[in-house]
Amino acid sequence: MFSDKYSVVLKNLKGKLSLYVDRFLIKKDDKGATFLKVYIVKKDKNKTVVLLPSEAFETSSRWVESSSTSHVTFI
Repeated sequence: MFSDKYSVVLKNLKGKLSLYVDRFLIKKDDKGATFLKVYIVKKDKNKTVVLLPSEAFETSSRWVESSSTSHVTFI
C-alpha cells in the first residue's frame, strides 16, 4: 500500500492495537526480534506510559499504558 510505511499490530494488557508507522522506526536484531521506536513518557514501579509514533486505529490515540513489568509484543 505505502512503500515507506509498515502496518504494525501490537499486543498490550488491554488487547491488540494496530497502526501504520514509518519504516525507519522498525528495527530487527540478529536474533530476529523486532522493535518499534517509541517514546517512554513516564516509567515508575507500577506502570509505563508510552507515546506511539502514530495513532492506533482502535483507540484513536498515540498513548499506551501498561504495567512496568510487562512489555508490548509484536504479533
